[in-house]
Amino acid sequence: MSDFDNNIAVVLSEVNNTTGRRPVGTSGGARGCSEGRGVGYNSPMSAAALEKLESAMRDRALGYPESEEAFPWGESAIKVKGKAFLFMRLGDSELSFSVKLPRTGVQALALPFAKPTEYGLGRHGWVTVRLAKTTKPLTEQCMAWIDESFRAVAPKRVVDSLSSPS
Repeated sequence: MSDFDNNIAVVLSEVNNTTGRRPVGTSGGARGCSEGRGVGYNSPMSAAALEKLESAMRDRALGYPESEEAFPWGESAIKVKGKAFLFMRLGDSELSFSVKLPRTGVQALALPFAKPTEYGLGRHGWVTVRLAKTTKPLTEQCMAWIDESFRAVAPKRVVDSLSSPS
């Protein structure tokens, strides 16, 4: 089993244990989410955790070479050489972000809080994740998705300037 498969197994286990939801593929709601929301329920603690996750994701994304942040449509778009690799929005009760996942997108879409990105982007490997709370394994997975998205979008010479995948 690969590291990604292990991370997904841990994330799914925690999602099912903390939300009381059934695993993906069983009956009981749209993609395992309550009222179209992401993982978990709104609470002051989860809101603070989501703010911390958003900040960590922004820092990670802006740490890549030639990355910059723009704010189209009222959300953060982090780009490399003018091409977006992360769209992110923190609302009152959830963090929503979209990344391009050509290698692991199919596995990510098996998670109850992920779906193909709208506006036709899903056909090109973009996945949207909506979280109402987070855990350490899920935070680590989000960081891995940012890395994969950057490497999928960035020009080859920029990717080549990086060390091996994290």
